[in-house]
Amino acid sequence: MNNGKGNTLNVNSNHIDQEVLDRLKSYQQLIKRSWQGLNVKIIGQPGNSSIVNKKYKREEATDEEVKDQEKQTMLFDLACKLKELEELSDIRSSQNLEET
Repeated sequence: MNNGKGNTLNVNSNHIDQEVLDRLKSYQQLIKRSWQGLNVKIIGQPGNSSIVNKKYKREEATDEEVKDQEKQTMLFDLACKLKELEELSDIRSSQNLEET
């Protein structure tokens, strides 16, 4: 099997190109050196995940979030009213066309 860089891997036998193995080993060492560990503030620690989740869980919305939600609700209501007006306008237009 060709990996696109001129190196071939023979997967049917025990022989694998040494250059490919060396690159794999260096890549694994790079990952090992740069490993920062798991961020337990996000995923929690084994055995105390409920404590961590309670600590970082926000139950109250900020004033800005409340205002944003109200704004979104008003915009949605406005869009619904506009759609109703357009539908009424279309109905009246079609009725006027039918009368003439």
